[in-house]
Amino acid sequence: LFFLVFILGYTLFFPQSVMAQTAGQANIFSDIANHWAQESINTWLERGYVRGYPDGKFKPDNSITRAEFCALLNRVFGYNKRVSFLSFADVPEGKWFSKEIHKAVTAGYLASDPGGKMRPNEEITRQEVAVILTKILSLAAAPRDLYSKFEDLGQLTLGEAMAINSVLNKNYMRGYNNELFQPHKGITRAEILTTLDRVVGTLYDYPGVYGTAYDKLVLNGNVTINTSNVTLRNVTITGDLNLTEGIGEGYVTLVNVTVKGVTKVSGGTMFNDCIFGTLVVAKANNNNIRLLAQGTTRMDFADVRTAAKLEEVNLVGTGFNDVAFNVPQGTKVELQGNFKKVDLKGSDIKLDFSRGTIENLNLPLAARGAKVNLASSTHLKNLKIINRATITGWGTIDRADVYANGVTFESAPHTLKVAAGVSATVRGRTVSGTQTTAKRVVPLFVDNYPRVTNIKRKGFDLLLKADENCKAYYVVLHSSERVPAATQVMAGEDATGRLVTSNRCGWVNLTAYNEKRITIKELGTDVRYNIFIVLENRGVSVEPAVTKLTVRTAAAD
Repeated sequence: LFFLVFILGYTLFFPQSVMAQTAGQANIFSDIANHWAQESINTWLERGYVRGYPDGKFKPDNSITRAEFCALLNRVFGYNKRVSFLSFADVPEGKWFSKEIHKAVTAGYLASDPGGKMRPNEEITRQEVAVILTKILSLAAAPRDLYSKFEDLGQLTLGEAMAINSVLNKNYMRGYNNELFQPHKGITRAEILTTLDRVVGTLYDYPGVYGTAYDKLVLNGNVTINTSNVTLRNVTITGDLNLTEGIGEGYVTLVNVTVKGVTKVSGGTMFNDCIFGTLVVAKANNNNIRLLAQGTTRMDFADVRTAAKLEEVNLVGTGFNDVAFNVPQGTKVELQGNFKKVDLKGSDIKLDFSRGTIENLNLPLAARGAKVNLASSTHLKNLKIINRATITGWGTIDRADVYANGVTFESAPHTLKVAAGVSATVRGRTVSGTQTTAKRVVPLFVDNYPRVTNIKRKGFDLLLKADENCKAYYVVLHSSERVPAATQVMAGEDATGRLVTSNRCGWVNLTAYNEKRITIKELGTDVRYNIFIVLENRGVSVEPAVTKLTVRTAAAD
């Protein structure tokens, strides 16, 4: 837990001395009794995030400076990294606020004015607070207009107006007498604490296990976790859940948690048996976040805005159902699990799909230069590409629709559609689109084929069945050998181009939907082998895919 000395209008700032301000002192200030913000002020005093003046007053109606606001916000949301070494004329090193200003710049919510100044000792305005909260909370544009009813909001920029509308929509900030917002007025101590009270809601800022052991607890409003090693269990949150950057390199664990609002994730999280609507994944400086879904977890939509790894393990729920990556240029993202829909938006994104199935992967215009790597065990059912992209790896692609030049496939999709006037490169060969109807590239194995049966000490039987008449080529190699290309399998060669012995390679004609049995003999005892199979239909010009099976011969008695 970070503690903040919050002394406004006073010349000294002592970040550690707030330890002396205990919860029992929350009500000692003579000027907060019967104040409209008394409850919120007491809440933050008891949490240890603010303190009063040496004269025994809290002065709730005094305004606060930009530096003091940053210091408070940094501690509440866990912004404790400084990687900004920019120089600002009015932020000299050695001042108490220097680190706080640079933390705010690193977190991405504060920038200098056009003259390169931060104005740390000036009042922070209500409009500036609205813009900052909208940014750090990743608030969506409000679906309704709450802005135009205020008479004094006509001279703001569109971004400022949208930010104010967003915080009004969430009820984080309010106007005066429902007529004035006073955007350029300095926000007061009472106002900022009341605003943060609504934003933060229930706060977990110490490691530990929270919630109930059995019955589900309802937490009204928002919930915020700003430290790692927190487990929250058996809870329904009626508002938003904010997992802040204070989690750092650690993790938060959620067990049987339901969130009715939006969940903002800025740190590593494990979800067990959880239910979420919208998940927003964002972290300053595009730092990587790992999210793990288990059990009956269901997430309707994940809006990922930073480098991230989304993983599903031991899942019986739908997990990450619909995922949209809206990330900076060159970001690397990773997926493991089964996903219904994945959209990539951002130039030169690198997607590493190492396990599972994606039903629909979309690479729109915004995904220029995307690089998608499919591990051999992965399955991609439908791929739509509308800008140049590179698809590598040996995962299965059922169907690919290509609407842009500059698309390259290392492994051939089973069905390929190339739009008229467009060319794609598949296994080093050019495929040009002359029509908009899909064309089959290679035959397909039917369900549960190919497979191995009758495993013995010196061999096994290989069973094949395809969905159309074709030739099937195969080679059997030791498991330590590299994957051969389709042309090498068809030539009876290994990956180095050497011929494979006749007992370990060959070809057969397959009749559509009829099983063919091939007996492989004279192998080693208790040895692991890889079988590489290619189905070829001479009616197409694209090199087909290589299918891989692994088998270990039986051990000696």
